Amino acid sequence: MKFNEMPPGHGLAHLQFLRNHGELLRTYLKSAGDQAQHYLLFSTGGSIAAMPSLMGASAPIRSNPIAFTALEYFVVGLLLSGCLAAANYQVAKGQFDHWLDDIEAFSKNETEHTAIFENINRSISHYGRIAAIFGYGAFLCLIVGCVVAMHGLAPNG
Repeated sequence: MKFNEMPPGHGLAHLQFLRNHGELLRTYLKSAGDQAQHYLLFSTGGSIAAMPSLMGASAPIRSNPIAFTALEYFVVGLLLSGCLAAANYQVAKGQFDHWLDDIEAFSKNETEHTAIFENINRSISHYGRIAAIFGYGAFLCLIVGCVVAMHGLAPNG
């Protein structure tokens, strides 16, 4: 059944339900993104702290260039985690700035209320892609650094 085919009052109630559900999904999405960002920051930061400790405790590992290669991946991953945080800030700031501008324009009868939400979704889709690149790049660096360290520094059996 389409919106215009619903009995009077039912369509608006259903539309409000859908909007409320959309807000729940948005909250879940934000929470999941925050958790991923914290995971990347703490995992790469912890790896950076652990690798020099391991290198300091073992002369063979200290002289192995693989240890420095793994450390480089961890550092790049940490830098990408910082870029992810910056990109997320830009998304939030852009949304807030657009929201204020659109509310001002709406209050002056210069725009429709639907334009407010269209502008928010547009800014999310643009900067969200950039944030995803930084996030997946950081995670890839963490994985590669771990694989390099485990494979290259494992005892020869």
